[in-house]
Amino acid sequence: MNHAKFDYKIVADEYLLASTAKELHETRELAYGSVGVDVGGDFELFHKRVDKRPWLYPFVVACVHDVLGFNYFNPFLVNVLAGVFLLGLAYIFGFQCYGRAGGWLAVLLWASLPLLAQNASGAGMELVNLSLLQMVLCVSVVYLKSPSVQNAGCLLLLGVLLSYARYESILFLFPIVAVIMIGWVQVRAVKLPWVTVMVLPMLLFILLQNKIYTNTESSWEIAREGVQPFSIENIAVNFPHAIYYFFGIDPALSNSIFLSITGLIALIGFLVCSHHKQLRTYWRHDPVWITVLIFGVSLSFHLLVLLSFHASRLDSPFVSRYALPFHLLLVCLALLAVGVCASKWKSLWRTVFVLLSCFIVTVSFPSNARAVFSERNYMVREKRWLFRAQAELFSGKCLMIDEFNLKWLLYEQSTITPTQALEVLAMDGGVFKFDNFDSVYLVVRYDYRSNNFRYKYLAEGKLLSLQSFELVEEMSFRPFELTRLYRLKGER
Repeated sequence: MNHAKFDYKIVADEYLLASTAKELHETRELAYGSVGVDVGGDFELFHKRVDKRPWLYPFVVACVHDVLGFNYFNPFLVNVLAGVFLLGLAYIFGFQCYGRAGGWLAVLLWASLPLLAQNASGAGMELVNLSLLQMVLCVSVVYLKSPSVQNAGCLLLLGVLLSYARYESILFLFPIVAVIMIGWVQVRAVKLPWVTVMVLPMLLFILLQNKIYTNTESSWEIAREGVQPFSIENIAVNFPHAIYYFFGIDPALSNSIFLSITGLIALIGFLVCSHHKQLRTYWRHDPVWITVLIFGVSLSFHLLVLLSFHASRLDSPFVSRYALPFHLLLVCLALLAVGVCASKWKSLWRTVFVLLSCFIVTVSFPSNARAVFSERNYMVREKRWLFRAQAELFSGKCLMIDEFNLKWLLYEQSTITPTQALEVLAMDGGVFKFDNFDSVYLVVRYDYRSNNFRYKYLAEGKLLSLQSFELVEEMSFRPFELTRLYRLKGER
């Protein structure tokens, strides 16, 4: 992580989460604004709405704002701490399996995954979700060793928190309930914790928020007609991309070949040797193995649900973060396999540590240092270019017209979208009237189609036809696309 670059990686999602956290800190409203303007020295947001994304990560960031004071680095600080917390929990889980050797192996397996550093240096919600999931596994082992009402209540509360961490993490309530029921069988008594009566009311809020997702067609981000958001056909399409992600050698994938191959060998070995008496004893009676079995099935189903989503091509740098929970299963399988084999070959621990350390030094660290995702991410490069232009060109009170204006809102730059700018032109006054600003800038994006550059968003072209703009700068960030920055001169 020391080589990773702190930045907003998934630009639209992460700026929106940071904006929600900022609004929650300042106004105690769980919302974000789509329009903002400086009014008498105070920045005001308009057209506020509740986001479709779960609330836990913005809430944690807002709490950090409350304690340390507002700082643009706090979203990154939360993920750094979540990453450290995850590695600590991984060590605890490994220690529960095979003592100190197991603990350090779990940490090194996670350290071999560049995707972890990529998310720990970003402002997304993945690390909080993954840390909670690792905590659930640790608590499940403790519970199965000595079932108690207190540990069962802790598992249920962790399940509720997971539900607020990512959309699909509510699925992990089922293995949590299964673990609790196995504890009941062990003690031959049904003992419900007092928090049980609170679980359903606490889940009500996330269920209501999910209606925003399910009832808003744009939330599914479907690029073409006829595509189902979730379907079996999507699994068939996305599965080859998942295989390429886990076993490809392109540095842009941010995967760990070592972890993927070790986890696959472990899975095949356990399936082939499932009739082995000693292994059957582990799966039936050992708390660690029972936990891995239950959550292994759940994590595999979780991956299938993700692959059934139309946009889940894991070899896409923007989507690969969805695979983080499945890597938890790979770590667990590799850990158990090495531990079982090391009981016969004592030198195996040392061999695995040497091989894994060499892999981290020669593959994982260089991949982190190259920061391939940030350097290839056209939206990140466009954002940096626009921020540089802002620093060099903007003076006085400025208005930025940009289809993707969340980044401007977070930094309290007056901004509206091109569609909203057209509405402003039709009005006689208001805080967004162009005459109220010293300068007005417009970002226009083009696609190259039919031997010509065409507007990606028609509202931008209409603005250029109604107002006189001068071209300030232009830059291409990926083939057949062009971004131009214009400055308003006046009416035509």
